[in-house]
Amino acid sequence: MTAPGQVRGQASNRWPLTYRAVPVPYVVAWSTEGATDVASGQLALRSEAFTGRWQVRYRDEQPTDRDRHGILWHRVAWAPGQGEPLYAEIHTLRQRRALSRALCQICAGTAQIWMTPALLWDQHLAEHGPAAPYLTNDPPVCRPCAAMAARHCPELIRGRIYLSPRAWAITGVRGQLADPTGGGFTHPRILALPTATSTPDRATLGLMLAKGLVATLYNPVPHTDPSAATGLGTRIDLPVSMLRPGGEGR
Repeated sequence: MTAPGQVRGQASNRWPLTYRAVPVPYVVAWSTEGATDVASGQLALRSEAFTGRWQVRYRDEQPTDRDRHGILWHRVAWAPGQGEPLYAEIHTLRQRRALSRALCQICAGTAQIWMTPALLWDQHLAEHGPAAPYLTNDPPVCRPCAAMAARHCPELIRGRIYLSPRAWAITGVRGQLADPTGGGFTHPRILALPTATSTPDRATLGLMLAKGLVATLYNPVPHTDPSAATGLGTRIDLPVSMLRPGGEGR
């Protein structure tokens, strides 16, 4: 018999799902959730009639494909539990939903703590120093799932840091930019979203095929003991209802 949350060809409605007795985080993509490749015939570059700006579009584009900033989002099917988990690949819509709503990236419940591999934190310290804001595309976690992740995730088993920021905000998107001159797409990069302190060029925004949100943690205090982490911090960006018309999907 398959226990609640387990998968044998059919997804449970409880998170996290498990595969061969290993928990599968909510944000992980499954093999049957085919993604639109950047070279897909579904995508096209078009020049806007009034501005002359180039914009990447789907040939059958729907209103929900583009956010309020005019950024086109990566299409992906919704079939969690079908096939095999692809632990190295993140599901675009579930990552976007989890980070925008501060949901646990593992169980999709209310998150309480920021957690990051020690290796990434050490790289941040070496490049930027301890006082610099910390950028992450990993949604937060709840405390029970933090303990579970520490037992199962290879990167976290090697070392992990729990962060207590003063504040946090969604500040960017990660994806690829279409090249209107030479064709093709750039390597993945982070593009800042328009905020009070950032005004990226709208022409650049129109060339982005976004695959994930990026959050900035301000004044992050690191801890090795999860009980010492005080919470997510104050959110200082726009409310979820303004991030995208109609909300953030499922």
